[in-house]
Amino acid sequence: MTSPAARAACTAALRALERRDVAHAEGILAAPLAAEPDDPNLLYLWGNCALLRGDRKSTRLNSSHTVISYA
Repeated sequence: MTSPAARAACTAALRALERRDVAHAEGILAAPLAAEPDDPNLLYLWGNCALLRGDRKSTRLNSSHTVISYA
């Protein structure tokens, strides 16, 4: 069962994820997840943070090159 503190963290993290503010959501979830590492709601949202964060690759095309490089 999710504690009231964990439930509040989930709600706040979900709002941050709706704004695509992954870093803020991770910060909100860190302490409750450490206190309740098996809570399925916290784990689900933490997993969504990882998915939204992605690999952070960006592409850019250098005018002197004919191929795309990854930053």
